[in-house]
Amino acid sequence: PLGVMKADFWRYAILFAEGGIYADVDTICRKEIDKWFPPRAEKEEGESLSCKYHPGMSNMTLNGHKYSQLQWKDCQIVIAPENDEHFCQWTIASVAGHPILSNVLRLIFQRAREGISESEHFVHYHTGPAVWTDAIVDFFSQELGHKMPVARTALDMIELVWQVPEYNAVAEK
Repeated sequence: PLGVMKADFWRYAILFAEGGIYADVDTICRKEIDKWFPPRAEKEEGESLSCKYHPGMSNMTLNGHKYSQLQWKDCQIVIAPENDEHFCQWTIASVAGHPILSNVLRLIFQRAREGISESEHFVHYHTGPAVWTDAIVDFFSQELGHKMPVARTALDMIELVWQVPEYNAVAEK
């Protein structure tokens, strides 16, 4: 019912259909977009791959490929926490058709069919950070096969995903 909700829906739908980078008009980019990814450390002999941030290092081996720095082409989606509870949805980068975007669109429709409540945080719940965070948590819970405890917040999800090398290649703790 509100313009902000339509804008929220639009960002997810356009990114799902076309891919790209979305940022709110009042967002200030303080770091060049091509430098969003930190340099990584190269795997040493006998060491399991760690994708944790290593300041000052410049090489990384991931799935047999050596990177001097991760690049946009190495990623399918770039997300970040807004606070301990929610993921940021005012800046998102994604390839077209990413399952997290499909999840958020599905959840928005599901919640709308259940009725739009007008509680204090109904925008967050229906189209904003809460539904976005739920879509991300749902995606990683499914991807991890529910083998790990269910995360309830952005911080919980980051801690869980951090333990899975194929998902934390661009994570910064």
